[in-house]
Amino acid sequence: MKNFRCLLPLLCGALALFAAGCNSTGGYNDQSDLPAGVKRVEARFFLEVAGDSMAAAPMPISGTRVSIGTDPVFHEFDIAAVGVARNPPLGACLIFQFNGDAGRELYRMTTTNQGRRLVLMLNRQTVGVYPITAPVSNGRLVVYPELDEKLLPDLAAGINYYSAELARQH
Repeated sequence: MKNFRCLLPLLCGALALFAAGCNSTGGYNDQSDLPAGVKRVEARFFLEVAGDSMAAAPMPISGTRVSIGTDPVFHEFDIAAVGVARNPPLGACLIFQFNGDAGRELYRMTTTNQGRRLVLMLNRQTVGVYPITAPVSNGRLVVYPELDEKLLPDLAAGINYYSAELARQH
């Protein structure tokens, strides 16, 4: 019983630390730990579904509406890296490289859903679509977002930072 009395303060302290960690507001939702000039960008892909396109958010420039499912098919933690490239006739694009498991899922999804589109949302705003015309076997998607080209490098940096931070924490 005497040993239990010695352990009780230690157990209470450990429990208090655990409870404080569960209620923490820090982590990847906290913007204070970002490098200068980087804004955290949440990138998610949704699969087009059959239905009323008025239920979907419009694209920023064209106003095109795409009906999407309620759950994303790819999240920030599925993204290994994002780059920016310029294709002279089409403009600037974001190139998403998915990690191993997500890359295999991308191949499976694009094999079975040809004719549909993957919709890219950045910080819960619809910004681009990827038409599924063939299976994607290299784990890479090229999306031409309906945004000012000057914004793309900062968006790519924010996506890369957030994805790397999620990978580090998990």
